[in-house]
Amino acid sequence: AKVVEVFPNGDLRIRGKREVTVNSEKQTMIIRGIVRRIDLDTTNTVISTAVADAQIEYTGLGVVDEVQRPGWLVRLFNWLTPF
Repeated sequence: AKVVEVFPNGDLRIRGKREVTVNSEKQTMIIRGIVRRIDLDTTNTVISTAVADAQIEYTGLGVVDEVQRPGWLVRLFNWLTPF
């Protein structure tokens, strides 16, 4: 992750992205959050539980993603009866 903002109190806003291709499926993980400088170790890494306001997004594009998407009939039914 990279530091995208430094707050006046020394806290750091971070954002990181990792893309991996597994079995022709492109998987992307994005992490955002705030880290205190005192939580950084000597290699400038921090454990995930020390990331405040963490937002973790995990998406995939490929065959598995297409299979998990509802068909047009299911989407139409859900649109007609949202509850």
